[in-house]
Amino acid sequence: MLHKKNSIKQRAIIFFGLLSAVLFLSAGFNVSSAAIIFSDNFEASTWTYSGAGWNGQNIASGCSLAVVSSTKNTGDYGLFADFSTNGGLAYVYKDISRNYVYVRFYVYFPTGFFSVLSQSIEKVIMRVYSTSGNYVEIFCKNYSGSRALRIQYNATWNAQGYSGTLTENTWYNVEVYAPIAANPGVVRWWVNNIEQDPVTDDLSAIGTWNQIMLGSVGADGSPHSKVSMDDFVIADNRIGPIGSDLTPPDAVAVVRDGTTGSDIDSTNLISQLSANWDAAVEPESSVRRYWYAISTYTASPTLLSYSSTTATTITATGTYDVGTTYYFTIKAENTWDQISDPISSDGQFIEINDATPPSTIATVNDGILVNDSTTTYSKDRLSGSWIASTDAESGIKKYWYAIGTTAGATDTLSWTDNGKLLKAHATGLTLSAGMNYYFTVKAENGVGLMSVPANSNGITVLNTRPDEYVWLHADDKYIKRSPYCTKPNEIWQGAGVCYRGEGGATAAAAFATWAKSHHVNCVRISYNCIKTHGPIQTAITNYIDPLVQALKAQQIYSYIDCHEYMVDYTHLPSEGYSPDGPGWDVEHPSEDCQEWLDDWEYLAYYYKDEGWVMGYELCNEPKSFGGNTPNTTYAMCRNNFIKCLQNIRKIDTKHIVLLGNNGYTNPQGLINTWVTGVPDAEKLRPDAPYHNVVFAFHGYLGDTDVYLSWNNNPSEVDYANDYVSLAQNTYNVPLYCTETGHEETAGTGTEDVRRQYQMQNIEMCYGKDTTTFWNGFPGSGPRKVVFTRPIKGSTLLYPKPTGHIGWSIWSARGSAKEGFEHGVSTNADSDGNVAGENICIVCGSQNTALEENGAWYMDIWPWAAQKIVSAPPETTGSVVTSDPSAVICTAISSLLLADGNQTTLIEVKVVDNTGNRLTDYSGSATLSLSGPVTWADGTTANKTVAVAAGYASTTIKTTTVHGTITITATVGSLTPGTATIKAMQTATKVVLKVNPPYIPADNTTLAYITAYLKNDSDETVTLSTATFTFSVDKPEIANTYVTGTETEPVNSRITTEGGITYMAVKSAGTTPGIVVVTGSVTGLTSGNVTVFVGQAIPIELVKSYPNPMTIVPDSGSEMIFTNVPSGSELRIYSLSGKLVCSLTESGNAIHWDGKNTGGNYIAQGIYLYSIKDTGGQKKTGKIAVKRN
Repeated sequence: MLHKKNSIKQRAIIFFGLLSAVLFLSAGFNVSSAAIIFSDNFEASTWTYSGAGWNGQNIASGCSLAVVSSTKNTGDYGLFADFSTNGGLAYVYKDISRNYVYVRFYVYFPTGFFSVLSQSIEKVIMRVYSTSGNYVEIFCKNYSGSRALRIQYNATWNAQGYSGTLTENTWYNVEVYAPIAANPGVVRWWVNNIEQDPVTDDLSAIGTWNQIMLGSVGADGSPHSKVSMDDFVIADNRIGPIGSDLTPPDAVAVVRDGTTGSDIDSTNLISQLSANWDAAVEPESSVRRYWYAISTYTASPTLLSYSSTTATTITATGTYDVGTTYYFTIKAENTWDQISDPISSDGQFIEINDATPPSTIATVNDGILVNDSTTTYSKDRLSGSWIASTDAESGIKKYWYAIGTTAGATDTLSWTDNGKLLKAHATGLTLSAGMNYYFTVKAENGVGLMSVPANSNGITVLNTRPDEYVWLHADDKYIKRSPYCTKPNEIWQGAGVCYRGEGGATAAAAFATWAKSHHVNCVRISYNCIKTHGPIQTAITNYIDPLVQALKAQQIYSYIDCHEYMVDYTHLPSEGYSPDGPGWDVEHPSEDCQEWLDDWEYLAYYYKDEGWVMGYELCNEPKSFGGNTPNTTYAMCRNNFIKCLQNIRKIDTKHIVLLGNNGYTNPQGLINTWVTGVPDAEKLRPDAPYHNVVFAFHGYLGDTDVYLSWNNNPSEVDYANDYVSLAQNTYNVPLYCTETGHEETAGTGTEDVRRQYQMQNIEMCYGKDTTTFWNGFPGSGPRKVVFTRPIKGSTLLYPKPTGHIGWSIWSARGSAKEGFEHGVSTNADSDGNVAGENICIVCGSQNTALEENGAWYMDIWPWAAQKIVSAPPETTGSVVTSDPSAVICTAISSLLLADGNQTTLIEVKVVDNTGNRLTDYSGSATLSLSGPVTWADGTTANKTVAVAAGYASTTIKTTTVHGTITITATVGSLTPGTATIKAMQTATKVVLKVNPPYIPADNTTLAYITAYLKNDSDETVTLSTATFTFSVDKPEIANTYVTGTETEPVNSRITTEGGITYMAVKSAGTTPGIVVVTGSVTGLTSGNVTVFVGQAIPIELVKSYPNPMTIVPDSGSEMIFTNVPSGSELRIYSLSGKLVCSLTESGNAIHWDGKNTGGNYIAQGIYLYSIKDTGGQKKTGKIAVKRN
């Protein structure tokens, strides 16, 4: 029974936010107000679906659905679905209309149920349908050899599994919460009151939830078995299992500071604090434990870090500041995981009499490394570190530091509060080459007394880097060479491998020699301090730096990869490579997260002056933030990256930083991590003002194909090509495929398919739509297969990337060079043969390597590397500063909607005479507007913006007038830059097209309708989305569906892609007729189309296009006659009446290629046509032909 508990008034402040990591209520559930929409306990010996309130049932021949007394969860009866004869359908369904819905049921799997399941067979037992035709379903199967209960969303087949073990002859409680349409939308579910990993996906197109099915749902490949169900409920919020207590305990009455029943106001302890409280009242179940947190504030209790105890008193140890008031916040949790409102104490003040200053700091270092730094090339930033001071009485409250040109001086930076940190990064300084600079540090204790200042021994600022010509940098959509080498600012492309093998100088030297001989120009060095390589100092000494130096000696770049997953480790390294703990949050960092941040500061300082280190890859593969990693969001993943990047930029502004993304650095994650929900000025631009980042992605078959989607649907952006192209070509940012080609991960398809994928991935990275890249390639695999050019062609939503995208093959996993040469594969090729050895195409090595140490695709990537590889840089012998020449002004979007709301980023770059951004230029730019446009704030006057590192940006917004927008940017006397944008008129009407216009009256065949949002210029308004409503004038003849398999017609669908959606028409039975389908969108003129059901199309509806037709020999040019009645014949004549050709209908269309009956292209001119159907209807007309 649900009820709302009485709140208790008390002196402490009551907070209503709850700890989201523990309680599901934090996501918007309010169980105290949950209302049951429909329920069925199946408690009737004469049960019928209609009598119980269901809307219908679907029972296949040989199947049955009935209540039985033999298997029930509660009461006397349960629902029994028997599909053991033919594995068919046996389910009931309930129609609903809900924006969001909760479903609960119990399911029982009898003996032998799972023995009939195989890897390819599944049984759906519950499904929640939406008006879009998409659905969420619960199903079971044998998954990877284990019994599995799973949930999935059919639009993408995104699925999650029950974390427990299924047992036959056992009742399981299953709960599903299907949310309101959103992107992302989170479908949550519970098994036996334990919340499982959710399904997070784009649910923006679902419409509303309109039907729920229960029983044996879905017959495709269904096993022959039986299943029992009971205690079914539909509600508007979570109710929980039968007998559950989903209301939280009453909040504790009083929280007191101190260890006794009395309440203290102050303490003189700085290493421990205590509190006690009254036991919470829980009338329905019992209190399992209490959660406590200590803080210096009483607001925002959800932000606190809580620990648990079963007692009603606690003494917590730590380091606490004198002169500060601390508060205890307490929450009670019951045995059903429900948590009370948090209650706080009124605080205890720490006061101590201390007349002794802190100890003098023993050591102050220049830099933050273990050893003191003596020189730097930085002209605007310095770092320092020191050993902690001590104060036994009142403790250390904070540290202060200053910087001067002599020891103890403050002429460079005055005294600065550094909190309790033992390192400092000072930026925005003005430093002179040849000068020495000193850090001075002092400690302040709890009562304000200062230690004697301590000094560093100074660091010397050097003038010009001798290796300036080596440095790579990001500019526009490419990585480029230094402006100071012999090929200044030339585009550079990486081609190489990943290394995660043996450490030490000997192994590093052998590997570097091998890499050079195989045309490698860049190596990814993967380290893992948290579980493998020890403290960062040890990792650098024993592993990272020997590789960096050995590769440098061979003139090969390297980049350092922190091979982590952005989540905590909850198991030993030997128990699995991938951690599965809580996701990192830099705002409240865990120990692992803080180590990650600290390690990158150390690495950045260590390598800030090393040009042969191309860059830093901050995190290998963040797990599914915003998805299957609980209590995370895309924004959290992005914020983690940005915080780490900002820390690095306090130290090092010169190195490229490589940024991965949510979802294991998959190509799709580029958009949902760095674009979706991000302000225009920050979309794929997290590094202002330096803009020296490269976006990483990992390419593996089965995660995202290159040119083919998982379901071969060209209307969906599901290809690596499209995500990579969108980032590079639209947002003009550089990318790098930092990991691909690991056989164990690319486990989808045959050996030939995997090899073709690697060729496709390399070709995509190369870009430039060439047909010659693989010319001369001798073939892949032991059978030397030469694949056709791997490209998907016109069905790509986005063109191929501009290219010059670097790649790293995940291959160098052994410790001897033989382990890099090739791998042995046991996977069968497309002919069923074992693929055998992967022989190196460069050196011809045939040494056998173990699979775990294999370097895969040695017959593919070294060949590509020698074609792509950029030669090592050469010095010009001097450093020359380029002069600014012009201004480039660009818009991220060249097409906007004239709705008064759409915005886009305008970028201004100061460039030299070769078009390269001058990163050492600072100043201002003046921007002016022309056309129907304003700035983001609604004004139109000229705007002046600051230029830093040769870059500036601002945002413009459309008005409600359509036309051409021009933005002009000027910087002093430089050549101005101009950006032009089209402001498209908003949609004014709906236009429908149908193919084919005729279907038989067989209740099976579909006619497909495409619905467009159009404006007065008849342009498809690709930037708009809308909900289309469809109606049919004669529903007794035919009706609309999405897939045609729905049990009820579907009359609403959200835009599925650029201003377009799709619907299907199917006859209602065998009655013929003509139906008119109308498509409507609120506020727009409706459109309609005619569908002929079971009868001939009127001959007068025949149309031809293009007319005139231009014949281009061997190009595929053709004229198409549409709406052609079945069986019709087309005859084309010259004006003199001579027959040119005769063609017959196929698929209600006729295609003519411009040739006569002799197979020759006809002459340019006017021709006559006659088309006649089998019923004698006839239409004549003229067509025109041009020759090119």
